[in-house]
Amino acid sequence: MYSYPIFKNVTLSLSNISNEIYEVINEIRPDWNSSNTRLVPFTEGITNAILAIFDNRTFDDQSNGLIIKLFGAHTELFIDRQSEINAMVKLSQYGVLSQHVLIQFNNGIIYEFTRGEACSREDVTKENISKLIAIKLAQFHSIPVEKYEKPYIISLIRRFIELISENEEQKKEISSIISDIDTIEEVILPKLVPNGELGKDLVYCHNDLLVKNIIYDKKSETISFIDFEYTRLNYYLFDIANHFVEYAGVDDADFNLYPTHDEQKRWLKIYFDERQMNKQIINDDLCYIIDKFSALAHLMWGLWALVQSGLSQIDFDYLNYAKEMSSSNVNICDDNKLLSEKVGYYLEEIVLKMMNEKQLITIGLSGGSLIDLLVSIVPYLQFPWSRIRFFFLDERFVPFTSDESTYGNYQSKLFRQLPITEKNIIKIDPTLKSVEECALDYQNKLQQLFIQPDNSFDIVLLGMGPDGHTASLFPNHPVLNINNGLVTYVKDSPKPPPERVTLTLNTINEAKYKIAVITGETKSTVVKQIIEDKNRTYPIGQLENLIWYLDKAAASKLEII
Repeated sequence: MYSYPIFKNVTLSLSNISNEIYEVINEIRPDWNSSNTRLVPFTEGITNAILAIFDNRTFDDQSNGLIIKLFGAHTELFIDRQSEINAMVKLSQYGVLSQHVLIQFNNGIIYEFTRGEACSREDVTKENISKLIAIKLAQFHSIPVEKYEKPYIISLIRRFIELISENEEQKKEISSIISDIDTIEEVILPKLVPNGELGKDLVYCHNDLLVKNIIYDKKSETISFIDFEYTRLNYYLFDIANHFVEYAGVDDADFNLYPTHDEQKRWLKIYFDERQMNKQIINDDLCYIIDKFSALAHLMWGLWALVQSGLSQIDFDYLNYAKEMSSSNVNICDDNKLLSEKVGYYLEEIVLKMMNEKQLITIGLSGGSLIDLLVSIVPYLQFPWSRIRFFFLDERFVPFTSDESTYGNYQSKLFRQLPITEKNIIKIDPTLKSVEECALDYQNKLQQLFIQPDNSFDIVLLGMGPDGHTASLFPNHPVLNINNGLVTYVKDSPKPPPERVTLTLNTINEAKYKIAVITGETKSTVVKQIIEDKNRTYPIGQLENLIWYLDKAAASKLEII
C-alpha cells in the first residue's frame, strides 16, 4: 500500500518526456509503456506545461488516465509548490476534489485525470453550469480553516511587485502602484470587509478560477476545479469576483462579459444557499463590493503577467495580457441609478487611497446631466470633507443667480447637502469686468491649490456634448491649441452663452484621474468613434487614460454591447 504522493527524485524535460515518463509512473501503472499508451499535450496552460497520458487498450475509458504537470520555469519564485500539493491533499480529504496527487517529482506532479471538458467563456454563463460552479465554490469555501493568516491577495501582490522591481524599467512603470498597496491593505480592504470573520469572510479560496480551470462532465453533470497553485486563505468575495473577471477568458480576453448585477445576484443566491448563509442580503451594495474586489483581481493578474513576461518560456503574449487586465476602462450601466452609484463608489475608492498621500484632494466638476447623477450619490460617500476642494472645469460668464451658472446649479442641488463651507469650493468671480479678467483671476485661485512639486489636479469629472466637446473645449475651436496656463477663456462659444472660462486641454489631461460620465443616445455615435474607432479629432478623444462610465443609451452603438 503506497502513501501518496510518492516522491521521485527526477527532473523531467518536456522535449524528452515520452521516453522519461514510464519509469516515473512504473509504481502506479506498471504495465504502461510507449506502445500501449498515448500522450496528449494540453496547449492552453499559461503557467505550466500540462500533458495527459491514457491507456490505448481502454480507448473509450479515460478514467484511469493521468495528468502530468511540469512546473513553469522560475515559477517557484512566486508559487509555493509544496503548499499546492498540500492543498490538493486537503481538498481530497474533504471530498471537494475527487482526484489524488499520486507522484511528486523535482519539477512537477502527476495526479489522476479529471473526466470532462475544460469550460469556455460561453459555458460558464449557461444556467446549469453556472449553478454547479456556484455550488462547488461554496463547498470549497466551507472547508474548515484551522488558523488565521494574512489574506493571500496582499502577500501575492507584494511578491509580484518585488519580482517586477528587480527590473528597473518595469519598476518605473509600476511606481505608483507600490505606494497604493499599503492603502489597499490598511484602508480599503478593512472598509470593504470590516472585522473579517475567519471561516465566514476569510475562507479557503481557489484564487485562480479562470474558465479553463473548471472542468464540466456532461455525462455525470458535475463540475470539478483544477490547478491549485494559489489556493490559500483569502476573502471569499475576492474568489467570487475573480471568477467573474475570468468570464473574459484568456486568449482575446473580453472583459465586457463580466456579469451584470442581476446576473451576479442570481449566482450569489445559489452560492449562499449552499453555504447556508441564508441571512446574507443580496443587493446592489454587495455587488458593488464584488466589483471593487474585481478591480483588485485585475491588478493582481496584470502584475502576474508582467512577472511572467520576464520569466516564462511558454509561448504566450504576457505583456498584452497585462495591458488588457489593467486597462478595462469602459463601464456600462443599465440605468442612471447604477451609473451614479458606480461613479460614486469609484470616487470614494480614489479619495480613500489619496487620504494618506495628500492634505488636500482636488475634484473638478462639469455641468449638465452630471449634476443630477452626483446629487443622488455624493452626499452618502465617506469623504474627509474638510480636505476636499471642489472646482469647475468650465463655467459660463454669467451671474451665479442665472440658470446657466454651473456653480449656481451645484449650490442649489448638491453643495447645500454636504458638510462643507465656501472654502471647499473654488469658483470664478462673475462680477469682474471681462471674461479675460475672470479667467486670470480663476487661474490664480487654482494655482494656490498646488503644493510643489505636485502641480496637477487629482480627479476631473467630465461630461460630453453630442459634438464631442468637453468642458468648454469645442471641436475645431482655436481654444484647443492654447497650451499655456491652467485656464483660458472663450468669447464665441458655439453653444450659448458665448462667454466662458475653461481649463485648457493640457491642464485636464494632466489630472491624475480623468472620468467621463456620459448619458443619452444622442452621444452614442461619438462614443463609438472615440472608444472603438480611436477617433482623436474630438476634444474629449484627445484625453489620455480616460475612464468611461456610460449608460446603455450612450453605449448603444458599441459593438461590445
